[in-house]
Amino acid sequence: VHLASDGTHPPNPVRGVPLAVRVDGVAARFAAARETHPLPVPVLAALEDAWQDALAAPEWARTPVWIHGDLHPGNVIARDDRLVALIDFGDLTAGDPAYDLATAWLTFDRSGRSAFRAALDGRYDTATWRRARGWAAAFALILLQHSDDAPGYASLARDAAAEIATEAKST
Repeated sequence: VHLASDGTHPPNPVRGVPLAVRVDGVAARFAAARETHPLPVPVLAALEDAWQDALAAPEWARTPVWIHGDLHPGNVIARDDRLVALIDFGDLTAGDPAYDLATAWLTFDRSGRSAFRAALDGRYDTATWRRARGWAAAFALILLQHSDDAPGYASLARDAAAEIATEAKST
């Protein structure tokens, strides 16, 4: 869904923005992760590779699109393997769809991610998926470093990191 012609949407300084806007914050998270060792070194290296690859991908140059802004399994409600609702629209904004597409690594395993991408029927180019994978790496770090009060998010972060690392090994 594209924005109204006047471009109005709730502003958000960190969600849906070009990845370059978040370079310093994500670099600090990688530095902290190298100090605290929340992930095996090869997995952390795969996350860094995914982030660097995303930064090298062309930016979203089309009209910003509406994005949820916090699309992860905690905000997805499913029943009998079917999506029935998305909740928590507190970060709704517009920008690069790669931000929401990062859920492909947060929510799905390889098979589910393949089905998710197939369901989108080629709507997004390779550069968008590269940026999405980089956002997923950044989200994994955020969830790891801010999950003291929600241990399930640490588990989600480790699973997402493993998905990113596994995919990196096979490409």
